[in-house]
Amino acid sequence: MSRHLTRCTVVLAIFVTFCLQLANSRALADAPPIYPYAATASVSYSGSQPGRIYIQAQGGSGSNRPNLQNLGVSIAAPGSFTLRGLQPGTYYLRAFRDVSGTGIRHANDPVSASYTSSSSGLRVDIAANGTASYPGGTTLAISDPSLVSLERPTFVTTNPALRPVTDNNLTLLRWNVQTSLTTGLVVPTSYLIEWSTDGGGTITGSKTIPASDGGRWLHTTTSTYWYRITAQLSGSTQASDWVQAQNQSYIRSITGTVSYSGYDEDTSQEPLGTLYVAAIPLDPNLPPHITAITNPTANAQAFTIKDVADYASYRIYAFMDINRIPSGDDYISAPNGIDDAGDLRMADESVVTVTVNNNSPDAGTLPLRTGNAALSVATTHSLYGEPGATSSGENYGYILSIHPNLLAPINAQVIAGSRMDVPADLGLWYENGAYRLDLGNLLAVDTGDSYTVRVFYASGYNDLTVTATRAPLQSPPKPTTPLFGVAYPAVGEPTFNWMPPQAPGGASWLYNLQAYPLLTRSPLLEVQGLSIGSYSDPLHADGWSLTSANSFYLWNPEAQTSTGDTINYQAIFAAHPTAPVITGIWPASVAAGTILNISGFNLDSPTSVTIGSTELPVTASSATGITVTVPTPFNETNSYLYPVVTTASGSFTWGLYYGAPLGNGAVVETKGYVQDAAGTKLADALVAMVGNPLINDSTRDATKDLGYFSVERLPNNSVFSLRISKTGYQPTYTEQLTRTTTFTAPSPYPLLTYTQLNSLASGMIPGKAAVLLKVKNASEIPLAGAVVTVTSSSGTVYTPRYAVLPSNYTGTVGTTTEGNGMVLIPNVNHGDRLTIYADKAVWAFSTMIAIGATESLTYGEIYGGPQPPTITSFSPASAAEGAVVNIYGANFNPDNTTKVYFNGILQNERTVNNTSITTKVPAGAISGKITVTTAGGTATSATDFTVLVGLEVTFPGEGRGTITGSGGATFSCPASYDAKWCEDTFAPYDSTVTLSATPDAYSSFVQWSLRGTSTTSTNPTGFAVLMNGSKMVDANLALLALLQNVESETVYRNDEPNPVWRALFFATNAQPTIKAVSLGTIPLPDNGVTFNTGQSVKLLGGYSDFREATPGGYTYLTGPFTIVSGRLVLDRIVIK
Repeated sequence: MSRHLTRCTVVLAIFVTFCLQLANSRALADAPPIYPYAATASVSYSGSQPGRIYIQAQGGSGSNRPNLQNLGVSIAAPGSFTLRGLQPGTYYLRAFRDVSGTGIRHANDPVSASYTSSSSGLRVDIAANGTASYPGGTTLAISDPSLVSLERPTFVTTNPALRPVTDNNLTLLRWNVQTSLTTGLVVPTSYLIEWSTDGGGTITGSKTIPASDGGRWLHTTTSTYWYRITAQLSGSTQASDWVQAQNQSYIRSITGTVSYSGYDEDTSQEPLGTLYVAAIPLDPNLPPHITAITNPTANAQAFTIKDVADYASYRIYAFMDINRIPSGDDYISAPNGIDDAGDLRMADESVVTVTVNNNSPDAGTLPLRTGNAALSVATTHSLYGEPGATSSGENYGYILSIHPNLLAPINAQVIAGSRMDVPADLGLWYENGAYRLDLGNLLAVDTGDSYTVRVFYASGYNDLTVTATRAPLQSPPKPTTPLFGVAYPAVGEPTFNWMPPQAPGGASWLYNLQAYPLLTRSPLLEVQGLSIGSYSDPLHADGWSLTSANSFYLWNPEAQTSTGDTINYQAIFAAHPTAPVITGIWPASVAAGTILNISGFNLDSPTSVTIGSTELPVTASSATGITVTVPTPFNETNSYLYPVVTTASGSFTWGLYYGAPLGNGAVVETKGYVQDAAGTKLADALVAMVGNPLINDSTRDATKDLGYFSVERLPNNSVFSLRISKTGYQPTYTEQLTRTTTFTAPSPYPLLTYTQLNSLASGMIPGKAAVLLKVKNASEIPLAGAVVTVTSSSGTVYTPRYAVLPSNYTGTVGTTTEGNGMVLIPNVNHGDRLTIYADKAVWAFSTMIAIGATESLTYGEIYGGPQPPTITSFSPASAAEGAVVNIYGANFNPDNTTKVYFNGILQNERTVNNTSITTKVPAGAISGKITVTTAGGTATSATDFTVLVGLEVTFPGEGRGTITGSGGATFSCPASYDAKWCEDTFAPYDSTVTLSATPDAYSSFVQWSLRGTSTTSTNPTGFAVLMNGSKMVDANLALLALLQNVESETVYRNDEPNPVWRALFFATNAQPTIKAVSLGTIPLPDNGVTFNTGQSVKLLGGYSDFREATPGGYTYLTGPFTIVSGRLVLDRIVIK
């Protein structure tokens, strides 16, 4: 493994401090007790080399808790230890002994077995309740490795800018550090630096410094000495040649001030040391320039760096060489000319860049940290997976870092923190006293997240608190090569290339690179501080290569800002010297008789090609391709198929770690157009299947059909998506598609520029994805009034934005789609699977699935139509024409398209809402089903509605009696001359009502007559009326002849018009009182009236209407009146 650092070597602090609070030093007696989620074990060592022992946990949590990486602890000597912060899951502990005292593992340091493997070491299983178990015991053994022999150091002399240089009052020495070819680790433990005025004849001075991973030393002098470097290891040495420093001067200078206020106010501290201020050029062909101030003033010191080049940019960095190291129970100062723990040091965020442009600029004031150590927090953002694929995703995290300053920490532990369990031990990070903890697998991070770390020193500890104040980076570096399958490189490693982040604009990036086998996750390559988006080592000097035991590799280009925040994108590739590697297969669907073409490397002479249990006969093969024929019959039933190619050197399964599985069935085709934001069709846009880029087509130019594409050979009945790309535009992805037949996209797919994508809506975050969709009806007409909702696989809540105007989502967001049907979902997480729904009253919609792809647009469409109505009930169950009826159900679609029918008879009069309709029984309706018809379909009632028709029975005769009905209508009503008809009677349509008449004692039944027909009957009972409509029946009852006048004329009845005699009409014992209805004079016949009934009758007068209850005057009878038999009582009657 190579930790090949290429950044400016004097800037050692990597990560950023957002806020810092430093507590006073406390006694070790307050150290925290042992907690759950910890491992307690011991380290054994039988060798004799000294040094602190550093233990680190490899592996990770198997739970949904935040993932803590780089957990570690150190102990002074072999013995027991407790490592805190392990989450439920399996870990492997490893350890090394730091012989050099640098905190960096060297090639010859005692180490545990299989140190670089993430699945070897002391195994610790953490249960869900925090209990630790140790399947292999609790002892972690370290031992001396096979000794790597020393080699002579060599000065960097090939580039004159990198030779030993003396300018200002200082000489900077740099030399090549020997690293192991197998491990990439530094071999020497220390260096002896000697200088001479005569090329080694007389040694003027010497200095021994620890061997770190950067060969450099600062010598305060104005002389141009000769120098020799001697590498030292366990008593053996190797010396370099003598090399003379050279003077190099320019005409410009940089001035400024370094502040360290408060350091020298504590008299117990060591005195101020030499202050070094460096101007490090951004141009690697220029030398750095450093000035040394041996006796700086208190609190602050002005500086001038002379001899810098004109028209060049420099980063200005400073440190004060105090080098406080433990000595017994105290610390002493031992300056050593290098920037390391024990010095006053500068935070990365304090480093400034100045440009010399025909002037001598001032760098301002540069602050040094003055505490024992510093705590910083940096945000991390990790993306992975092929964009647009279901296996893509992202997560966030923090990096907590302890930076040594005046003291070298020996341990650090998080004792309070957001989004994590505490306590957790920070592991060593590349430098004595530098510790780091990666808090990852977070769905989000927020400003205000706070962490407190207890930092332990050789004596005492400090509690440091830091609070995050910056949002994470969102725009990642984009891996370009290697991707998918690649040819095995001749020198054992590929060239890595990536595109820089697109945001924030104008940012200055450093890049870190890591590569490791997919299954073991043990880093093969770690490179930091790259200034460009490319890395290769054709001379193979970094000591790593692809391993022939693996085919699949992950690699991470990581972009880092000057403030230490990082964002990386994990890519995958496959390569093998001899085993097969597949790069693509076409067609992407399998049916009996299909010819499959397989592309890749090392494919010649396959021993088998299979899908499931089916062997595919090989018809041709070469190193880069295989042709097979799918046999008939083809009996595989899975929707997703994974071809396997096997040769004598191994096997490769397509779709297992990368690549889209094949579909099962006949191939399908997708057609459509591609256009820009202005609606102009675009030529030469590549439309390719995600996961199988061999399936592709390019849009046509104007000579054919501008912007048109047709992607054939796509998978049948399995999910896929297409990626649309063109130089100068951000990619567009289709929604997740499932097709069984040829599909033509109804709308062109849009391609947007980076600016257009991030201008779709206010609040768009560069680096995020956007999903754009259109809601339509089945006729491809955009739909207004729909509400869109989103669920996501990450649980993130997304708020859709509705187009106020076409393609304008920047104004006030609406609540439903407008007439263009367009909806935007901004700021979608990379790899987040969105399920998008539309809703509108009584409408049903398709569902859209979209995968967020960083800095890309995903486009799709949702189709809807009115839902079919349903009738659950109606009330009443029966009613007559014109009666109100309420119909209940769902999806009644309250618009003018809803129609109501009663057994086929339309009723246009209705009031409709989604769940009920109020209407009336239409004219001419007959019993039967009620139906409701909307744009969504027709609903029919489960039961019949009964239409009631009216039966009117009238009494044209003078008689009295009772009329009864049975069958379709049951009723009984009195028949009299006063009551002309029975009250309204209704019967079900098509029912039969049987009528019967019962006359009273002074009446007789004459006849039934069904009006409008010739039907009559003289039978008073059993008159059947078929109610197939409203019917009128006359029930004629006649009076018996009881009361007549002298001339045998029938007496005028009391309700006939212009009566002559209204009072004395009919009298019985049952009706002894008769009203004479007239307030005036009633003339009697000329020959008078004879009363000869033999009854006792009371004749009442003074009424104007026989229905009056109280008389209002008198009635006058004029004419003869004779009583023959009976008794007549007159009340308010005057006879003249």
